[in-house]
Amino acid sequence: MTNALQKAQELYLEGRYVDSFEAYLHIMEEMKGDEEEGTACIMNFYIGAAGFMGHMEDSTLMSLISRSLELESPMAAIHSVMAMEAGEDFSDLDEIVKNLRRMAEGGNIMAINLMGKIYNEGLVVEENQEESLKWLERGAALGDPVSMLDAAMVYDIPGFEGADDEKSLELLRKSVDCGYPQALYILGRDYFEGAHQDKDIRKAYELMEKAAEAGYTDAAVDMWGQFLDHEEEIEEAIPDISEKKLLSCLKQAADWGNDEALYLLGQYYSEEGDTSKAEKYLKQAMEMGNLDAQVELGGLYIFDKKSEKDHKKGISLLKEAAREGDGDALSTLGACYLQGNGVRMNRKEALKYLKKAVEVGSAEGMVLMIQVSLMDGKPEEAVKYAKMAADTGEPHGQFLLGSFYLMGDGVAKNEKTAIFYLRSAALQGVREAQDLLNRINLGLL
Repeated sequence: MTNALQKAQELYLEGRYVDSFEAYLHIMEEMKGDEEEGTACIMNFYIGAAGFMGHMEDSTLMSLISRSLELESPMAAIHSVMAMEAGEDFSDLDEIVKNLRRMAEGGNIMAINLMGKIYNEGLVVEENQEESLKWLERGAALGDPVSMLDAAMVYDIPGFEGADDEKSLELLRKSVDCGYPQALYILGRDYFEGAHQDKDIRKAYELMEKAAEAGYTDAAVDMWGQFLDHEEEIEEAIPDISEKKLLSCLKQAADWGNDEALYLLGQYYSEEGDTSKAEKYLKQAMEMGNLDAQVELGGLYIFDKKSEKDHKKGISLLKEAAREGDGDALSTLGACYLQGNGVRMNRKEALKYLKKAVEVGSAEGMVLMIQVSLMDGKPEEAVKYAKMAADTGEPHGQFLLGSFYLMGDGVAKNEKTAIFYLRSAALQGVREAQDLLNRINLGLL
């Protein structure tokens, strides 16, 4: 390994990720057309993809991989094979592995990590967790936080004879101590779920916030989702938490190009009635290929805007997503044709989309078909769709099925079964279900 590469790697191992990244950039600029440039390219990929530098555009990452392949870097080739990118394009995988091993034995951190990965996943070599750990622990001993985390994950594999929870947690914590963003997030999730230690929501959020600030944008997305789903529990554990702070983390993730963060921001502003901001974020997410954002944007144009032009645009977006088999798009289109939102009422078209929505497992489509069946005077069919919706855990489907069993509509009356489904719905916040349970308890039904 040349002095320049050695210095750049030392900076990385010291936790000076920005300095290391810049050192590799300098090598790329100075050493054109040789193996050293290829190694620098792939190390930039390694650091950039890890999130140390915030978000790096996928196109930038792929250009680094492509340039490394041009320079016949075995690390780039192995990365391409691992990404399922046409392994048959590489004429001699055995030679690539041989060269990768040579680089690993020479002390290249990423090569060492890749040797561990390919043995763990059984890619281009026979799967062997013991051999994987040999390489990953070697990388961990050299101070590589990625190898520490990967080794922790191997020790946590269910069914692996060498599985060891204590070693797994120890290595995970070492990676956290290095400031590795993904490790911070994973340990945070462990604390949130109480997976490997006692549940501690405050500690969980401290770690996940650090991960988000370090550029691991999925942490910000997850924190926001957890807050929406478990708001009371989280506020009880962290009284000083605020939606504003979490929203700030989500905006940072969006600024770094996380399409899910952009989608969630669009959804948030749509619910807040800020159509302009909602449209802005949803468009950005949709342009990055987020289908949920496309469906949300379609609904925004139909339900929140008044012009016929916007309505047509919304229907077009929904139909495009429906052709991809998106259940939300199919069910929303069905509802539009059923109620005349953005289009002329057309029962035949409505049923076409709703039945397709049911076929792809859309709970919303099932609930709408319950309503259609009831309007058609077909209670048995309504019960069929209610059972389907309830099986997915959809609360309104559970409420309606409980109501059918309670009243004996379309199914044999069964109060015990009715109470089971009504309780399930009430636990998910369906007030009507709780009202029915109260009336049952008071003997009013």
